[in-house]
Amino acid sequence: MKLVLVFCLLFFWYSSVTALLRVPYALYSANENLYAYKRIDGQFLTPFIYDRADKFSKGFAHVCRSEFILPLGPLGISRLGPMRHGFVDSSGRFLYRTGKELEDDASEDLAIFSDVRKVGFIDRDGDVRIAPNFDHARPFCDGLAAVCRCSSNHIDGPLCSEIFGKWGFVDKSGTLVIPYRFASVADFSEGLAAFQFEGRYGFIDKTGAVVIAAKYKKHEAFSNGYARTDLGFIDKGGALKFPADWSDITSFSENRCTWRKDGKYYLLDEKFRTVSEGFDRLGNVHEGLCYFQKDGLFGYIDQNGRVIVTPQYLEAGQFCSGMALVKSKSGVLQSIDKLGRVLATVDDAKAENISENIYAVSDKALGYRHAFDLFLTIQPVLLALLTGFCIAIFCQVVRSRALKICMIFFLLAQTALLSYPSGHSHITTQLLWWCNGVGLFLPLLVLYLFQRPEIKARIAAIIARLG
Repeated sequence: MKLVLVFCLLFFWYSSVTALLRVPYALYSANENLYAYKRIDGQFLTPFIYDRADKFSKGFAHVCRSEFILPLGPLGISRLGPMRHGFVDSSGRFLYRTGKELEDDASEDLAIFSDVRKVGFIDRDGDVRIAPNFDHARPFCDGLAAVCRCSSNHIDGPLCSEIFGKWGFVDKSGTLVIPYRFASVADFSEGLAAFQFEGRYGFIDKTGAVVIAAKYKKHEAFSNGYARTDLGFIDKGGALKFPADWSDITSFSENRCTWRKDGKYYLLDEKFRTVSEGFDRLGNVHEGLCYFQKDGLFGYIDQNGRVIVTPQYLEAGQFCSGMALVKSKSGVLQSIDKLGRVLATVDDAKAENISENIYAVSDKALGYRHAFDLFLTIQPVLLALLTGFCIAIFCQVVRSRALKICMIFFLLAQTALLSYPSGHSHITTQLLWWCNGVGLFLPLLVLYLFQRPEIKARIAAIIARLG
């Protein structure tokens, strides 16, 4: 019997304290400025749960969520939980959850994390896949990630140094497949990556062999079998296929690129044939459509140059997830579908934060008030009463005076600790801390009063009257 009471006592006491530690978390969003992600069509992707919400890039956004700050006693000592980092994808799923600092990009199911002065890679579950052995790293592209090993050269003073380093590439097992030997590299795309040598750029393959000599002043990654350079488009053998100035062409996107000639912009196919008429401005193809400007207004054409949405907007953006952001003739920001139908009106103040047709919005900006979980809030008080009840029965069963005195002192100390909400500003949290402390001591007090002869006599008299 005594062992059962001791077990119940410890269980309810631990559960009470654990539940109490979650109370500020339940009330956290009532006081703090939290963020959610919202699409330009008005649909929320996430609830208001993030302390930091960055812009979307390549389908992901870096987010942080801090644990609550909890005062633990009269000395005002606070407990700050770990900062939880991760990424939100375009569907609102929270991935790569970890307590480590994350870089602002993720790709191919791996994200870069920082551990003191080194970086490594974690998977979507937050597990370390590649140990932090690198000074710098970039996201995986085409199955490989660029990593750097640096050395510092002291120049003048304790805070002034010049950094030198060499870049190589690792695969997803962490194996260094291309040694550290390049001063600068770009990410792999279509099996090739740019490297820098004596101020010029060339391309290497996945074995590290040079396949295109370093002779270009500017470059972009290969797409549709071609790379944009300062001389024009080159193929994977380095042959110049379409001579053009750097500023007159854009990289390929969905088998199309734009080309400027005589002040007009044209859409070219993968064989560099013109597939559209000339426009004043022309964007890249995304999801089969690209914006164009004619006579001061924007519309949309498909990849074959056919007009899908007639020119009617003051501004227009690229399509992403079936939507595009436009500004109507009246100056109103709107989201439209691929047929030009208006989906929703977008607050002009949010426009600068929109990326990939998703933006972060704060609860305070919307005047949003969160409801908290009632059960989660009162749960510690109920558990405290059960703990106090077990202590009261324990004092009745145990005959040792020393044990009883120790138990009462423990109870008083625990009551004082849990009923002192030092430094916490939320009135509901303060009240619950007091109730939790009183709840621990109340059953013992009631049991003591019920054992006094005068109390017993009064209770008997009341029962007799009611009978």
